[in-house]
Formats: sequence, structure tokens, C-alpha cells
Amino acid sequence: MKDERLNIAFENKKIKFKRPLRDKDEWFNILVLHQNKYKGMHLGCSRRNSITEGMIPKFFHLVVWAHEHESIP
Repeated sequence: MKDERLNIAFENKKIKFKRPLRDKDEWFNILVLHQNKYKGMHLGCSRRNSITEGMIPKFFHLVVWAHEHESIP
């Protein structure tokens, strides 16, 4: 999924994470993203073409961004 489309889905609350109904705190929650991470206005992709840390629910213990690389035109 393109970064912009995922960004819009997060903003529109279309992304749902399923968690166990019982013993939620007994699980270790990992999120792996292959999307661009927003790094600020002058560093990398625009906010619309990336995912911000604030979009990720607080119950994740570990988040791995797997798309980070330098883009040199």
C-alpha cells in the first residue's frame, strides 16, 4: 500500500488492530512497517507521504520501520 493511502486510512480511523479479549497485558506487541517515517518538514518525505509516530497505538512495545533508506536523485 502506498504511504499516502495508508496515512489517509490512519487519519480516517480505518486501521483496526485485533488484540486478544483476555489477558491483553500478557502479550508482547510488535508492529513492522515497510513505510516511510515522518522525520520533519525538511528531512525526507512529506507528512502526507509518510507515517508519523503519533499514528501508532501506544500498546505496541516495539515498532520496526523497514523502509528507511536515503533517496538521492
